[in-house]
Amino acid sequence: MQRKIQYGSKTIAYTVNRVERKTLSIQVHPDQRVVVIAPALADDMAIAEKLQQKARWILQKQLYFASFHPRNTERKFVNGESHLYLGRQYKLKIKKSKETAVKVFQGIMQVETGSIDKDSIARLLDIWYRERAELIFNTLLEKLLPKFSRYKISKPVIVIRKMNTRWGSCTAAGKIIVNPLLIKAPKSCIEYVIVHELVHLVYRNHTKEFYKLLNRQLPDWEKQKNKLEFLLA
Repeated sequence: MQRKIQYGSKTIAYTVNRVERKTLSIQVHPDQRVVVIAPALADDMAIAEKLQQKARWILQKQLYFASFHPRNTERKFVNGESHLYLGRQYKLKIKKSKETAVKVFQGIMQVETGSIDKDSIARLLDIWYRERAELIFNTLLEKLLPKFSRYKISKPVIVIRKMNTRWGSCTAAGKIIVNPLLIKAPKSCIEYVIVHELVHLVYRNHTKEFYKLLNRQLPDWEKQKNKLEFLLA
């Protein structure tokens, strides 16, 4: 059942999952859902009070994730609009041209096309983002895979697929699925997601062994995870 609290003029909707644990945690997912993992006997009022205490933090996370979802911010695809790429904000510049291209330079994301209507620009940028994602994700996989040579895992295939609540996942068949929106995050964050999934090819679950290997392969993984979630420098 969805519940709500009020923080100033903002309404925060959340759901509660009760489990056998002693502490309460709050999760904000990439689709901006707020989920509270609470002890089985936790009081509803106490949960609401905890949400009030963390309300500012929750709204900051939702705002950050919203920047990765143009559909939520109703992009207009006009000159001067801000777009993310590899962790940087670029100002959109639309140039009518016989050529079709997207170029990034000096804080500008220039779209060159003969058709400058909103749908055409959106479609062109979506194609460009996916092409860049395929190139960069695979380049980073080639760089990171040798770190796992001792574990005899086969080279995984990267599949780019939109996901509502995850940046990445892997299959039993050895495929690594990566959210295309990740191309808007810094490279260090992309590396974190790929390493995380490579570790899953060794240890399927989040066991102590999983985290030992993750710490060994990427000692600053928590820093990158936080950067991905909060866009911290």
